[in-house]
Amino acid sequence: MIIKSIFRRYEKWNPVHPTHGAFWGIGVGIGCGVGWGPGFGPEVVGYVGSGCGVGFSVGITFLGLGIGLPANRLLEVPLNGRGALDVVRAGGLLGNRTDEQQYPFESFPSFKIENWRENIVDLPHMKSILVSRANHITDCLQGISRRIFPSDKGDMESSSHGSSLMWFFKDRGFDDKSIHEMSKKYKRLEDVNREKASENWDYLKSIGIHERKLPTVIGKCPKILTLDLHEKLVPMVQCLSSLETKPKEVASAITKFPHILLHSLEEKLCPLLAFFEALGAPEKQLGKMLLLNPRIISYSIESKLSQTVDFLASLGMSKDGMIGKVLVKHPYIMGYSVDKRLRPTSEFLKSLGLTGPQLQRVAINFPEVMSRDADKILRPNAMYLQSSGFDSRQIAALVAGYPPVLIKSVSNSVGPRIKFLKEVMGRRIEEIVEYPEFFKHGLKKRLELRHKFLKQKHVDCSLSEMLDCNQKKFMLKFGLMGQ
Repeated sequence: MIIKSIFRRYEKWNPVHPTHGAFWGIGVGIGCGVGWGPGFGPEVVGYVGSGCGVGFSVGITFLGLGIGLPANRLLEVPLNGRGALDVVRAGGLLGNRTDEQQYPFESFPSFKIENWRENIVDLPHMKSILVSRANHITDCLQGISRRIFPSDKGDMESSSHGSSLMWFFKDRGFDDKSIHEMSKKYKRLEDVNREKASENWDYLKSIGIHERKLPTVIGKCPKILTLDLHEKLVPMVQCLSSLETKPKEVASAITKFPHILLHSLEEKLCPLLAFFEALGAPEKQLGKMLLLNPRIISYSIESKLSQTVDFLASLGMSKDGMIGKVLVKHPYIMGYSVDKRLRPTSEFLKSLGLTGPQLQRVAINFPEVMSRDADKILRPNAMYLQSSGFDSRQIAALVAGYPPVLIKSVSNSVGPRIKFLKEVMGRRIEEIVEYPEFFKHGLKKRLELRHKFLKQKHVDCSLSEMLDCNQKKFMLKFGLMGQ
């Protein structure tokens, strides 16, 4: 009776009643998948209900064909069909209706009883449109599917190679995070040949790089694994080895800056060495300079190194020997910007009262002072000296006599020494002005110990007499050898 009641309700409509709606799809592909997609088609409703639809599904296999089934129950299709019809119109599958006449079936306001044939969807035309769109989506999904589930020989080989390379890194101590970081640094990491990578890895280990440090070296510069061993790696390492003055300097330099191996021997290293030789850098010191700061090889001679040389020359240093010695003594100075670091620091030193010759002495004997930030380090130290009782003239004398006073730690070095001088030794700060190198002597091993000896002997002397000699001469000078 219930079924007959349902059919009687449908008899009130035309025996053939076209409807439009969304259809669920069951996809069948390479594997299995269940998905959904839009479906459109006439639904014949009578005493015997039947339906047909066209759709596609997206499932686990990313590719499948589906059979459309009504998304809603049979009795609810007419009441909920408006949304699907609007979708169809928006896609251009139905003609635009401008007639706003009201109809008795509110669920289908554009359905005309008088001319119902006009409302029937052109199923073949609509099917062709859907198939065209489905083909495009299918092509895209097939591409994704091939990358995730390689099926042909080429894909299988690529996947096998990637897996093999992954195990190469895993076996050598790399975790997933470090492998990901390497892939960002070197986009073609997946193309690395495992045999070549293994060969290069073993060679780096053979020249003295500890195996536990190799992951860090390769992590910094994964491209090393792609270099030709005999045409690139071996010649560069042999050349660097000819410059080292101590064992394992080359291994240490590569560990600091692995990118040194990427540069050309003929186009980069040789011109760089010739550049420093022309500045008067001692030949024996060139290797020490380069291996101490291997990053120098990455600097441009024209745009960076030449600017540093010109700046030092502006301080009165000659290019035929003096500048070369400065660069050898403190190679890290070449890594700083002239405009952002070196020149502002020299201007600050001038503002303290240092003369041209004094500034030149700072650059020659203490180039590390020239490379420190004036606002963050030098200025705070100068202000502390002022707060300790030194006037501007005395500060200039201190800096000229011992420039590192501006870069030493106030809390751990400068402050404790001044406090010890005043409170324990009972001396005036003017004595420090007369002997600025007071700040270079160790507090525990030199100042406290010698002050104790002199106090026991009741000896009174200047700071320079007390400190400007080694321990043996100090003991002889003040007759303390027998004690």
